[in-house]
Amino acid sequence: MFPGTYYYVDDVSLTCIQPGGCNVGIDEISKNDISVYPHPFENLFTIQIKDSKISEWKLRDLLGREILACLENDKQSIKVDANSLTTGIYLLKIKLKNGLVLGRKVAKH
Repeated sequence: MFPGTYYYVDDVSLTCIQPGGCNVGIDEISKNDISVYPHPFENLFTIQIKDSKISEWKLRDLLGREILACLENDKQSIKVDANSLTTGIYLLKIKLKNGLVLGRKVAKH
């Protein structure tokens, strides 16, 4: 190592050696804790969270334009009326009350 030299680290791997797992201070949610169904949907789909509440959600098209949104929410399950959408793929962004932000792709049949 030389003074004044910058070193960049890539592909960092952390290994937990404590029995029962390690807490690194980041809240996590598993894929089983969130459901978006049916997939593909026709006119209505449901967003369901297991152990948290949804604070807001946004639906965007593949060009990034906001199509539908709900910014005031406090539920674990939401039914979204998507009757006005055309057939295609959409990007769903879900923000939970605990601050986590999740993303899913959804398709209208």
